[in-house]
Amino acid sequence: MRVIVTRESVCMADDVHAPHQVDSDYDGDMTLGDFLDDVIRRRYCTPYRGARWAMFHKGASHGEAPIGEVSAEWPGPRFTDEADRERRLDSLAPASGDLRLEFRYHAQSVPLAAEPYYDNTHVPPSTLAIRTAFLLSDVTQSWRKLRDRLRRTRGTV
Repeated sequence: MRVIVTRESVCMADDVHAPHQVDSDYDGDMTLGDFLDDVIRRRYCTPYRGARWAMFHKGASHGEAPIGEVSAEWPGPRFTDEADRERRLDSLAPASGDLRLEFRYHAQSVPLAAEPYYDNTHVPPSTLAIRTAFLLSDVTQSWRKLRDRLRRTRGTV
């Protein structure tokens, strides 16, 4: 079956290629979970930290409601109550043919598909080292400014 996917732009430079349409053929037996795993693998939705990509079913009889969501912060896709990971793609396709899905960008927003997922246990050690180095650098600079101010103050008294 043919699946037509579009996504919103994330910045002005990205607008040049909007609506970022990709037409692909998929097996109708494929599940939503496997489809979204493929979208993540292909990096179709830019994986910015703090960004959520909500997937909407275009042309659905029940209106445009989100059915799934992906984020770089989660280990995998999440689904709304109306859809689940095991739902088949062909169950969403209209009788007229092509399945149309759209990804919408939500920066720093509360997830639409599930409770927020916060997991700091997967932060790589190199990232922690960099964050610690920046923190120590800021503390050192603040301490030096304070020391210099005290020296100037003592010299004028």
